[in-house]
Amino acid sequence: MNFVLLLILFGAGAVLLALSIMLMNSFVGGIELGQAHIAVGKGAGLLLAVNLLAVAVPQGVFLAFPVWWLGLVFLFRIDFWQVWPLVLLNWVFQVAAYYVLSLLLGGTAPVSDDPRLRTLVPPSRAYSVAVAGILPAHLTP
Repeated sequence: MNFVLLLILFGAGAVLLALSIMLMNSFVGGIELGQAHIAVGKGAGLLLAVNLLAVAVPQGVFLAFPVWWLGLVFLFRIDFWQVWPLVLLNWVFQVAAYYVLSLLLGGTAPVSDDPRLRTLVPPSRAYSVAVAGILPAHLTP
């Protein structure tokens, strides 16, 4: 499932990255990406890093925000403050796509790899379990 998720996220992310760069270039102007074959390679490397982080690391989709920011700033030499719409658009899309695809492919949105967090406990039962760990047995509800 992780490999399929990675492939789908990579393809969708490539389309969105290209569209967002073209959109920003038409509104703001002045975004010079260099030669096409080099820009495509840089974009593919950035997308691979961001999507591997999202798929391989628990909560990695949230850790990808600085990777987007620094990757676009250093790889494409876009001004640090000019890059924020690109980062925000691509990161929000990545988070939404990651959770939607995870639900479609795996049945549950991955929250953590910790098996203790995968069991669903009703709130009243969770409270009594928490209280039982603190209070003596004769005082628990």
